[in-house]
Amino acid sequence: MFYPADKAQLLQQLKHDLDLSAQPIPSLRAVILPHAGHIYCARIAAHALRHIPREVSKILLVGPAHRTPFRGLALSSADFFTTPLGRIPLVKLRSDRSVSINDRAHAAEHCLEVICPYLQSHLDQFELLPVLVGQDGAAPLQELLSSVDKRFLVVISSDMSHFLNQQQAEQKDSQSIQQILALRSELSGDQACGYQGINACIDWAKPLQLTPELRAYDTSAKVNNDQSRVVGYSAFTFH
Repeated sequence: MFYPADKAQLLQQLKHDLDLSAQPIPSLRAVILPHAGHIYCARIAAHALRHIPREVSKILLVGPAHRTPFRGLALSSADFFTTPLGRIPLVKLRSDRSVSINDRAHAAEHCLEVICPYLQSHLDQFELLPVLVGQDGAAPLQELLSSVDKRFLVVISSDMSHFLNQQQAEQKDSQSIQQILALRSELSGDQACGYQGINACIDWAKPLQLTPELRAYDTSAKVNNDQSRVVGYSAFTFH
């Protein structure tokens, strides 16, 4: 279970986990957020969410396809995404060779859905453009990032290293964090499941002279006390 299905329970959990004072950054253009179960990473995500201005009205939400193989980028044909907190209207985008409708991929995927309640609890009203990244998706994603206007806040959904022990995870994730902070688009799949999205975001951010900042980092061991097999979680802002 990634988050409670009951609205009241979900709201109560979000209120507790995201209980940080707002510090909006007007020039914020992108964030990286983790997508594990809320009990593991909501407190990490909170450190980036607090910097998102509440008046943001459009979100480009990007995440890796974990379960359904395809090439390029996958859009949804749905008019809304629905969570216990209500419906989120979707922005429509034209399909082409590298960007296509793939409802099967979206139906099986968790990495975008997990982020939606965070956004619903923080923003007043917004429209969502949800994009899954498949094989060879970095180049078309960078094109998409460059084509959307400044009204869109880019949200990259990704965890860090997977299933190493605590010491190994901290070492690998430290390397990944330094690469992101140095705007080096060199991450690989063993560093982050959403490495294509992160790399594309970095390449998009460079000519815009955006500055990345690490807002929080931890591992699943913080919650389950199992240091033998952990997942790393981080939150970044770009402004």
